[in-house]
Amino acid sequence: MGVGFPRCGTSWIAKQLKDHPEVCFSVPKEVHFFDRERNRQKGFSHYSSHFEHCVDNQVVGEYTTSYFLSNQILEDIKNNYPNIKLIVSVRNPIDRAFSNYLHNKKRKGFKRTFTKEISDKNSMVLTSGFYHSHLSRIFNYFPKEQVHVIIFDDIKERPEEVMRGLCDYLDVSYHSVADFINEKVNSHNIFNFKSVYLNRNLKWIEYEVLHGRLNFIHKLFKGTIFSRFFYYLLQKNKKTKATNKKEVICEDDKEKLINLYKEDIGNLSELLGVDLSHWVT
Repeated sequence: MGVGFPRCGTSWIAKQLKDHPEVCFSVPKEVHFFDRERNRQKGFSHYSSHFEHCVDNQVVGEYTTSYFLSNQILEDIKNNYPNIKLIVSVRNPIDRAFSNYLHNKKRKGFKRTFTKEISDKNSMVLTSGFYHSHLSRIFNYFPKEQVHVIIFDDIKERPEEVMRGLCDYLDVSYHSVADFINEKVNSHNIFNFKSVYLNRNLKWIEYEVLHGRLNFIHKLFKGTIFSRFFYYLLQKNKKTKATNKKEVICEDDKEKLINLYKEDIGNLSELLGVDLSHWVT
């Protein structure tokens, strides 16, 4: 089960696991069973419905990036799945915050500037990046051997090593993922239409249908006008994105975030035994 953190390459991780024949991933990727009361009240029969397509002997999982948010969620997971294997991905918190902001901007009515967003100390854009604090809480409920931490930098620079470590952790074979291990890290900007819901659903269709994950839909639509129309949308969207000016973080905001996260990054480096000083230089 993936429990964090948003905008840290979690879609890339989920995609690799979805394509592994020994792994069965939930549909959709983020089930939001433990963090949304309306889903939790439906009971575990509702939760299990997201894995009905799985077969015996497969490793079953999901990746909801907000499960790290509260102790109550972690305790609920622990009580029901005490031996579960957790996955956490971390990224330079400054880059993560800006990526999170750009993602939020796609929502209808969102008009905050990044400077305004990071002035709100309670904004999830900010608080999600205090990895040491969050991981310390996770370790209060789960031993370290049940928590596999992936660093986003390694996904970009050493994807094969990342997947080998992940496969070892999940006790699945490595050779099955070799064909797609070098694919580009997934981006939330596959679609850039005004509606975030349209973007999200088109993104899901792009993966599930065109990659044949849902075989009956894949067989029904592959090679039809539906498939051609979808590729038309892809090409049109690429042209739209190419004309859009890329927004970048200003130096003042960057310096503010460096000062904000510096101590937590140092503590995280010590916790993981990894030098992350380049995140603040």
